[in-house]
Amino acid sequence: TIPIFRLDVAGRITECNRMTAELFGHPKNEIVGNELVHLLAPDDEECHWEVTAALERVLAGEESSDFELAILTKTNVRRDLVMNATALCDVDGSFAGVFCAGHDITEVRAMADDLARLINNANAPIFGCNLNGEVTEWNEKAAALSGYTREEALGTPLVERFVRPEDRMEVTQAIQDACNGIETPHFELSITHRDGSEVFLLLNATSRKDANG
Repeated sequence: TIPIFRLDVAGRITECNRMTAELFGHPKNEIVGNELVHLLAPDDEECHWEVTAALERVLAGEESSDFELAILTKTNVRRDLVMNATALCDVDGSFAGVFCAGHDITEVRAMADDLARLINNANAPIFGCNLNGEVTEWNEKAAALSGYTREEALGTPLVERFVRPEDRMEVTQAIQDACNGIETPHFELSITHRDGSEVFLLLNATSRKDANG
């Protein structure tokens, strides 16, 4: 149910399972013998670099390495995969190749992209922060109301940079509660605009969980 293939020291595919053949859209005999990099999406330079770097890390002695790859099927459909590469050794301990196994994340990535577009285009300010209080999400409405672009806001401390001093304790508590799974509905927040003026908002603070909950 997952793509599995094996590479030799030159990066050529020497073995693959049925799921790999289905995802690549090629029969097994057309896949085996090809260098992995020749089956990647040709227009994705970052993917080529990441795959090459991951294989080099394994060849250098790292036990395993995770990487993403984008392939172009026989019908020119792009598929996104996340893989783990593990070194293979023969009976005397000599390096014998690389074992790769992973998952197709094409649909998951498409859903994430759709959600990101919805957030960015929402007619309400939406911003998020990580457990350290650093901004991780900042949509167009938040940018318009604050005067700061997404690029300027990302990675900065939300409370210290955008919240006036007298509200910081309350906002910090709301963020901590959200991180602990406790929603804070309809709380008032005043953020400082780039020009120094105050912008008053009515917000909900909720937690956002990853795939592991």
